[in-house]
Amino acid sequence: MNSTSIFVALTAVACLFLQAPVNVRAKETAMPAVDDAGRIELGLLPNRPQREATVRSFIWSHWIGKRRGKITVVDLTKEGDQIITKYGIGSDENGAWRVAATSRASYREHPGTPAHQATRRYTIYRVKRRAVEGASRSLGDSEKTPATRYRLTLLDAKGQQIDEL
Repeated sequence: MNSTSIFVALTAVACLFLQAPVNVRAKETAMPAVDDAGRIELGLLPNRPQREATVRSFIWSHWIGKRRGKITVVDLTKEGDQIITKYGIGSDENGAWRVAATSRASYREHPGTPAHQATRRYTIYRVKRRAVEGASRSLGDSEKTPATRYRLTLLDAKGQQIDEL
């Protein structure tokens, strides 16, 4: 076997090894990655406003940037009951951009009684921002504003307000 044959054989083997990872990477990147903000526990003052702003900022930036993401928000009622809401930002089965949310509440009617569970699922098809200082003042989509200075209004497919963050 001469040096040219060995070179061709090694090149062919190298191509086979290099080809597989390239195809695997192409399949992996076909579906955009989901940014996972993890679990945010809102807690009590003094850190609560900043944590709420973190949630708003994540949802807004992914909504306006059409980037897939998910975030879990843990809140407590004044009675100490827990509400866990999971937000998933992405497109639905028809390709429409939306936020799918599931809230699970665990609550007790009276201290010492068994906990009840309640689940609420909803889909948001429109997210609007409004300035904190003026309840009726909307903010433009590209207007740079810190998340501590705005609230998000979450609307369903009919334009009805579902929630506000």
